[in-house]
Amino acid sequence: MGQRDLRYTSRGKVYIAEVSNAEILIKNVSSGGLCIESEDSLEISPRARYSIEIIPEEESRVDPFTVDIEARWVKAKKRLCESGCVMIIPPGTPSQEVLEQYLAYLAGRGEGKDGPPPGDEPKPGG
Repeated sequence: MGQRDLRYTSRGKVYIAEVSNAEILIKNVSSGGLCIESEDSLEISPRARYSIEIIPEEESRVDPFTVDIEARWVKAKKRLCESGCVMIIPPGTPSQEVLEQYLAYLAGRGEGKDGPPPGDEPKPGG
């Protein structure tokens, strides 16, 4: 399995039309996916596809943009619900360009660079 993309912590928000009652925040984001979290229940199913609007932090000066995602996992904790998602963005589209601008902003902040989550580290010799 290949190396995962570098992940950046974010203070952006996500709007999912099918999940209308929840405030959803971006926990971290990379060029290939994102982890979202909410204090409300996320009515998201693994392997399901959703169209989402990403609303970057105001100080980023990056416009909101829409991408398709496929939820990979959902975890409910005591006061938090999280979901890991793969972004499905055709190369060369406006959404890909805006995502790259957003990632450049997050990288330029110089804070919150995350590697793979625990258990996802590449194996030696793998």
